Amino acid sequence: MAYTNSPLVSYTLLSPNNSGTRTHAIDRITPHCVVGQCTVQALGQVFYPTSRQASSNYGIGYDGKVGMYVPESKRSWCSSSGANDQRAITIEIASDTTAPYAIKTAAYNTAVNLMADICKRNGKTKLVYIANATTALNYSDNGQKSNEMLITLHKWFASTICPGQYIIDHLPDMVARVNAILGGSKRTLREEAQYMIDYGVNGQARKNQAVADGFTYEAVQAEIDLILGKDKALAIDDLVKVMPPVKLNTTSDSVYYLQMELKRMGYYNGALDGVCGEQTEKAIKALQTNWKKVYGMAVDGVFGAACWSKLLRS
Repeated sequence: MAYTNSPLVSYTLLSPNNSGTRTHAIDRITPHCVVGQCTVQALGQVFYPTSRQASSNYGIGYDGKVGMYVPESKRSWCSSSGANDQRAITIEIASDTTAPYAIKTAAYNTAVNLMADICKRNGKTKLVYIANATTALNYSDNGQKSNEMLITLHKWFASTICPGQYIIDHLPDMVARVNAILGGSKRTLREEAQYMIDYGVNGQARKNQAVADGFTYEAVQAEIDLILGKDKALAIDDLVKVMPPVKLNTTSDSVYYLQMELKRMGYYNGALDGVCGEQTEKAIKALQTNWKKVYGMAVDGVFGAACWSKLLRS
């Protein structure tokens, strides 16, 4: 394939430390912490000597500027795993020198924009982060879709703190912001729950993944309970408790889910955009009008707990 490089680059110093042309298509991004609040020029000087035996594709300075040290067409030496580096774009991000190795706001925002740019130019419409290393790498080999870019971490391949707890803690937010830029397709609540079951995503990893994919943990857990056969009435009660009301101008994943259901039932033909506009409100009222005849529900355009309960039990 034809490789390109990011237009966000403002400084280039090509490092001789690379393995030449990649042997795998780009389908991963591996962020790193520099452990130093440096500029892209300083980082380039670190990677320039052959004695260093290290490099990255890109670097982000404390001021948010982007440097390039190894073109995307070539494998950098960055994550202690040749197999990972063959398929990953590696990014070194200027950080504090002590735990949790925080990065500055300018670098943070640039990291989001750079990851979105990498995804776009490599034909990916969604960035995926799975907190558990075993689950993530299994997903990469057995379930990753062709339109997805996967986040991997240096610490999965070596005894290191990299990319630092600050970046790890903020990856769900970074991923959500990247996906908002990409505007890519997202899993439905049922698909999210089934994914958690299929790939054994449990505990804190399940909570992190739910947030990264734009869901609440409680909603995902209730849906998992339904799939696994927990008493349906109790599982639906749990789910109703965490489904917020939807009304005009509401923006949320609940709106997206409701729009899908309204479209399935023939009440809605608009965009699945997670925004309750006039067309969505009209569809809610149309459904409520039918329900009023049978259940005596109000026709007010507000999809609250009683409506969610009826929908989820239908």
